[in-house]
Order: sequence, then structure tokens, then C-alpha cells
Amino acid sequence: MLQTMQDLENKFEFLINSTEIYLKSVTDFVQKYFAAFQAEQQMNSKTSTNIKPSEKLIILADMSLLEFPLESLRVFYDNQSICSISRDFSLQFFSTRFFQPKEQVEPVKDEKKKDKPPKQSIVPPANLEPLPDYVTTIDPLRVKYLIDVFNEASPGLPSEMTPIVSFKKTTQQFSHISSKWVGLTGLDHSPSLGECESYLIDSSCLLFNGTERFLSYFSSNKIASLNLNECKLIVANDSTQTGRSYGRISKDDVLRNAIELECENSLEANLLLSLTGVKCILSNQWTTNMIDNTDKFQNVLKELTEKREACGEIVRYKFSPHLKFLLQEQREEKKSATVEKKDGKKAEKKENKESKTKKKEPEPVPEVVESSQEDRYAQMNKEEKRLQTLRDLSVLRKENLNMVCYGLPDVYLNIF
Repeated sequence: MLQTMQDLENKFEFLINSTEIYLKSVTDFVQKYFAAFQAEQQMNSKTSTNIKPSEKLIILADMSLLEFPLESLRVFYDNQSICSISRDFSLQFFSTRFFQPKEQVEPVKDEKKKDKPPKQSIVPPANLEPLPDYVTTIDPLRVKYLIDVFNEASPGLPSEMTPIVSFKKTTQQFSHISSKWVGLTGLDHSPSLGECESYLIDSSCLLFNGTERFLSYFSSNKIASLNLNECKLIVANDSTQTGRSYGRISKDDVLRNAIELECENSLEANLLLSLTGVKCILSNQWTTNMIDNTDKFQNVLKELTEKREACGEIVRYKFSPHLKFLLQEQREEKKSATVEKKDGKKAEKKENKESKTKKKEPEPVPEVVESSQEDRYAQMNKEEKRLQTLRDLSVLRKENLNMVCYGLPDVYLNIF
């Protein structure tokens, strides 16, 4: 098994290197643009306090190229100026998602009842930045979920790592947000195709974590005719397989033709969902195991709710976790530098006041204290550990590149 996994990792690395060579003429042109932009950003970073990257990348490619892990290209993977990455099928698809007019619903006033200000149960943090007008927000009261609805992922896994138990634990941490969420788990009952479709149609965000193909839980013939303009986000965390799921899906596949089965593949499913009007889709590109899939789904939920990050930003730093580590390190250094400046100014003011009141005394000669050899070794070891952490995080893992974002990158969960 270890030999097989090592062979897969070697083949995946060969695929990335081949894609890099094939698209070299394109990446060289893009690299020149980013080099000029990074130089300008470094000049501005000396004066501005905001060190967060601001470039948002949208990859427009044909169906053949979208089969490849394009986000692994070095021009995108190691680029510190990119804050989010998403894909789309064409410029027309993206413009339809982005420039869709927003409906303005006028509230119906009741003359008998006095207008009362709405109660705000969640108090936003003081340092929270307001969202721009162009972003897409999800209504937290219309979030639906389908978590292992046939209870096929639990056998053979510890109870804490099963999709149902981990989802319940995660939602309990932010129960003030998830208390209104509605959905199904494998502990309820086995749903029909129509019941799953009803959750998809009535949702502003659909959270799915289960086995096999996402569209196998719906009727692929009916999906293209649905109107899902109100659905802002679909998290399709699928492409895992167990013995139970294989037995169920093999019976269903016998009743389907080749075109229906092809439409349930990852790329074709994202295209069908985009035709229905879904603004953003997070989905897997290839098969994975249940433990990694559940852990990834848990992290996406936490970053959507607790950290209020956009979908494109979540996927970007899932690809390149070492860049997030560097960003956090830069923020901490900038905070410590500002604190030191403030402390230094306060100390100078105190010294000036004391010098005015007290008589001038001869300044003592500063003693030169040499740092011990142990302190130097400790500092060197700390730097080596930091570099080793960056090396470990920067390794191109197949699982990190699995989930991709199709559609709008600026989709937020509107909890404040």
C-alpha cells in the first residue's frame, strides 16, 4: 500500500511538472505582470499599514485544461500578492454571475404594529472591516446541509472522525449561527431524490459531505432545468467511497446511460450547476479518503463562520498553507513593531520630564555585554525550526490541491 501511494505521489508530481512545461509561454507572460505588481506593492507597503494581499485571480480555461491542477503552477502557488483563486468556464459565465441585478424587496408595513428595531443577537467584533458592495453574501437562515445521508461513511472509522459526529461538534461551537440550519444526516432516514432536490432548491447555501458523486443524490436530467439563482454557494465535498456506497451506487448506475454518468463527473457537474445559476461551487477534483475529506469540510466551515473568509480565499490558502503562515508572521512582526514604537515614545516623554525636574548627572558608560554561545545556538535552532516548518508547509500535497472554487471568489456568510 505504501509503495502504491508513493507511486501515486510521484505520478502526481510528474503531472504538475509536465503542466508547468506545457504552459510555460503563458506563465512567463503572467510572471512579468506579477513581478511588476509585487515591486509596486513593496513600495506601498512601506507607507501603508495593510499588508494583506489584494490580487484576486480567476482562471478561465477550456474543458481539457480544467482537468489539470492549474493552481499548482509556480506563478500562482508561490505568489504572495494573490489573496484568492477561483476558476470559471468562460468570461460570459463569470459576467453572468457577477453582474446579476440584485432584487430590492420592499418590506410590508403593518399599521397596527409599531416599527421596532430588529434584535441583533450577534455583536460583531470591534476590528471587523465592513464588506464591500460588490461581494455576494449568504443568508445564514437559509443554509441547508446533507451529511452522509445514507450513513455509509461511519463503518471502520472512529466516532469522532465520522462526517456526522464531526459536523455536529463543529456546529455546536457556533450554535448561535447554525441553530437555524436545516438538513438531513444518515441518522434520520434515507432520503429520496425529490427530498434532496427540495433542500437544494430552497437553500442559499448547501453543505454536502458524503460518499460517491454529488449529482448522484439528485436527478442529473432535472438539474439543468432548475432555477438556482438564489443559491449562492454549494460545498460539494464528495468523491469518497466505501463498501456500502459502492454497493448502492453500482445498483443505481445500471439504470443510467453513459451520458447521465458522464454528467455526474466533477467537471461536468460544476458546469451543470453553473448553468442553473449557482454563484460559487467548492468541489473536489479527484477521489480522496473519508478522513481527509471530513477534516477539509470541517476547516471550510470554521473559516466561513468564525473567521468570515471568502470562498476564494479559503481555497487559495488551502493550496498554499505556507503563504498563510508567512502572512500571520508578518502581521505579528508589524504589531510588535508598532507596540515598540509606542513604548519608545512614552519612555522618551518620561525621560524628558525627569530631565527637566532633576539636575543633570553624568551619563554612565554603557557596559558591553556579549551574548553567550548558548543564546546564539538557541536563536539558530529557532530559525532552523521556522525554515523547516515553511518547507513542510510548502510541499505540494495532492490533497491540498483537491478542492477547487468555481465561480465568484467573494462569497461570504453574512453573520453580522
